[in-house]
Amino acid sequence: MSLSIAKRGSNFVRGVIDMSDTVAIAFVDGISSISSHNSVHRIVCYKLNAGGQPEKSVELLIPASSLNGFAAALGKLRS
Repeated sequence: MSLSIAKRGSNFVRGVIDMSDTVAIAFVDGISSISSHNSVHRIVCYKLNAGGQPEKSVELLIPASSLNGFAAALGKLRS
């Protein structure tokens, strides 16, 4: 990993990557596990690699207070 310089206001900060304008994008073929601990729900998703084997794609951490809204939004999807 290379050292990056990000500008914050009028100061340059060594080694800081400003990701405030970025959005994570991940391809998901399926869900490998779901767990819950301390009112946080964890969904681990996978994608299939070129050899057809599953590999971890993304891990979602959803607070319990947001779970109903998240599930309702997923329920609106149609294939």
